[in-house]
Amino acid sequence: MAEMMRENPVREPLRSSAWGVPFVLGLILLALGIGAAVFSSLTGIASTLLFGTVLVIAGVLEVIGSLRDRLRHPSLLLLLGGIFTTLVGLFFVFRPLMGMGLLTLLLGAYFVVAGLFSTITSIMDRYAGWAFDFAYGLVALALGIMVFRSLPVGSLIWLGLFVGVEIAARGLTLMVASLEGRRLYRSRAIV
Repeated sequence: MAEMMRENPVREPLRSSAWGVPFVLGLILLALGIGAAVFSSLTGIASTLLFGTVLVIAGVLEVIGSLRDRLRHPSLLLLLGGIFTTLVGLFFVFRPLMGMGLLTLLLGAYFVVAGLFSTITSIMDRYAGWAFDFAYGLVALALGIMVFRSLPVGSLIWLGLFVGVEIAARGLTLMVASLEGRRLYRSRAIV
C-alpha cells in the first residue's frame, strides 16, 4: 500500500522544451557574452551606437508627443526634454568614441559611489549578512578606481567588457536555473 502511494500514476513525461530551450538560450547568451568580452572595443562601440539610437528614437517620440498634445495642454518642458534627448542621442551616434568615454566615466562614478555606500552602510548598520555587502562595496570601489585610473584609453575596453560579462553571467544563470528546474521536476515526479 505504501508503494502505491509513492508511485505517481499520472506522471507526465519531462519535455525537453521545459528545460532544454532555456538551457540552450543560456548557452547562446554565454557564448555571445564571452565573444562580447573578448571583442570589448567593438562591443563598446556597438553598445554606444545602440544607446544613442534608442535616445534618438525616444527623443523624437517625445517631441512628437509634445506637439500633438500642445492644443490640450502646453508642454514646452516636454518639447525641450525631447529635443535634448534627441541631441544627446545624436552625440552618441555621431561621436561613439567620445560617447564610450562618457559612459565609462559614468560607470566608474557609479561603482565608486555604490562601493562607498555599501561599505559605509554595512559597517554602520552591522545587519545580518553585512560582511557580504562590505565585500561587494570593496569590489565595486576597486572596480571604480580601476576604471578611473585607466581613462581615457580604458574606455575602449571597460564598457564592452562590462556588457560582455553581464551577458555571459545572464546566460550562465539561465543555464543553472534550467538545470535546477529539471532536477526539481524529476525529484517531484518520483514522489
